[in-house]
Amino acid sequence: MAERDGKGPQEATIHRLDQGPARRAPGLPGGGPSPEPPGGWSGGTTVSWGKISDADHLPTLSETFSLVTEQYRMLRLQLDGMARKDGAPMQVVAFSSALPGEGKTCTALNTAITASREVGRRVLYVECDLRRQRVRKLLANPPATGLTDVLEGESQVADVILNLDRPDHLSLILAGRSPSNPVELLGAPAMGETLAWLRERFDLVVLDTPPALNFADAGRLGVHVDGVVMVVRIGHTPREALAKTHRLLSPYNVLGVVINDMDLGPGSGYGYYYQGYYGHAGGEDED
Repeated sequence: MAERDGKGPQEATIHRLDQGPARRAPGLPGGGPSPEPPGGWSGGTTVSWGKISDADHLPTLSETFSLVTEQYRMLRLQLDGMARKDGAPMQVVAFSSALPGEGKTCTALNTAITASREVGRRVLYVECDLRRQRVRKLLANPPATGLTDVLEGESQVADVILNLDRPDHLSLILAGRSPSNPVELLGAPAMGETLAWLRERFDLVVLDTPPALNFADAGRLGVHVDGVVMVVRIGHTPREALAKTHRLLSPYNVLGVVINDMDLGPGSGYGYYYQGYYGHAGGEDED
């Protein structure tokens, strides 16, 4: 990925996501999606991932069992267990950070990949940082159009939705070209109308927003989302910056914090427990 997000999600873990007792969505175990999403989504253009390396920090694409992928499953389960004030499940969730380089894009994309593996769930990742295009560099043949073209009225939403070749049920919308007025575009009525249209076709929409302290974009998008997940990087995010970011985003229902760059190696105890657990389970299977 173009931006070096520290050590990336390989060492990410969840610090705290739920700020109180989770409100379950009525009739849905764990606040999960309906087996058949309303309206559904069957259109779009299929695209393939390019050559993904460890430096791109997308372990959820290939690693079925690892400490990192388990952390993303935990994050997905906690999001599933939350509900909006009206009792409906969280459907549009934004990921933001205080500063660049905290692993926000990797965290948002890995979360979307993990959520899409749930049977019957349609998941959409939307690249809302209109100033910098990172995700298109991960694709084999990315189109030039994206969210900017929709907001400027030059493309229809359905025309810029891309379906990934893996995993199934994962789609994305690229940022598209860089506009001269990104804040105004994200705050325009067209953005609200776009998200309303997407709500009818996807179970979960993950918005990857710019750093909150550098740009006003996250605040513009906040009025359209069900909640915001903050991403911080150990040893990188100043305490003052984290506190200020929380104050800026608190009107938009901050769901909690994901901590990046934690040491999950053997010396930390986490890696030892994980390897020991699965090693023991494997031994039982062989017997």
